Amino acid sequence: MNHITCDIIRDLLPLYADEACSEDSRTLVEEHISHCPECGKLLRDMYAPLDTAPPELDGKAVLSSLKKNLLGIFLIAGVMIACLAINLGGAWMGGPANLASFGVTMLYLIFWGFFSVSVRNYLPMIRVSFVISLLTCIAAVNSLLWQLLDRGGFISAFLSIFASVPFYGFRWLFDWTETYAAASIISLLWLIYAGYHMRKLQNQMKVA
Repeated sequence: MNHITCDIIRDLLPLYADEACSEDSRTLVEEHISHCPECGKLLRDMYAPLDTAPPELDGKAVLSSLKKNLLGIFLIAGVMIACLAINLGGAWMGGPANLASFGVTMLYLIFWGFFSVSVRNYLPMIRVSFVISLLTCIAAVNSLLWQLLDRGGFISAFLSIFASVPFYGFRWLFDWTETYAAASIISLLWLIYAGYHMRKLQNQMKVA
């Protein structure tokens, strides 16, 4: 065969690259690529290392997505702060709540759920969610122990604010001991949720 076509050489290139062809085939390939740039490029591409590096985190895309959700996040945070402000007076006085107070507490819990879900893909914000959940959980458990043991001091009284204010509406149904017990369970669930997503995002960043 006097003329070796590119198709024949390209069939031989994988064998050539793997050093699995005969000496005659190797000679044919080398003679061909010496005057054929296209086949020579194909061979060089076969030798090129594969890019196995993981894709980099697209910071601009994350920031853009966060900006789109910021208005909703700020709205949720505003409602939560308003609920705390409404319940503050009743919690400070310590008396039984009414149906309106219960409604405010339930609204706070609903919007806290929305907030936790909305920020679960943003590490700085889920960290904020985790810290608030941790503080609320510590305050609720501390207040529950205070009620059960009938012992506490200034620190216990101060910490109780972080549980008594958001959960004050439960006083419409329960006494303070039951209110703090419910607060402990709910805030623990928040803490687990925020902690899980925070750890998940941290692991993803390590892999990337």
